[in-house]
Amino acid sequence: MEKIKLEKPVESSEYFLAKKRFLEELGFLSAKHDEGNSQFTGRRTWGEKIAKIKAGEKLSRTEATALQVAIEIAHRSGLSGAEYDAFIKEFFVEPRRRRDDDD
Repeated sequence: MEKIKLEKPVESSEYFLAKKRFLEELGFLSAKHDEGNSQFTGRRTWGEKIAKIKAGEKLSRTEATALQVAIEIAHRSGLSGAEYDAFIKEFFVEPRRRRDDDD
């Protein structure tokens, strides 16, 4: 029986460093933001967002600050176009496609 080789894309070291930087930056934001806003209830904390990401869940793209941090880190890390797309898709839910009247 012949074994089937699965092609798995190899992620660059820049990609892994970008992921690490993103989580570190969110941790920094968590320490700053959550401490200052602990009196407000019903608001999602940065700590909760980080826990969600570490559990393999994705954030909504409406999390503007987190998305902006991810975009900046991806650009500074020098990720290729495909790596950039994969990086954003790894942490954020794909935007819904709008239905046109013609659809």
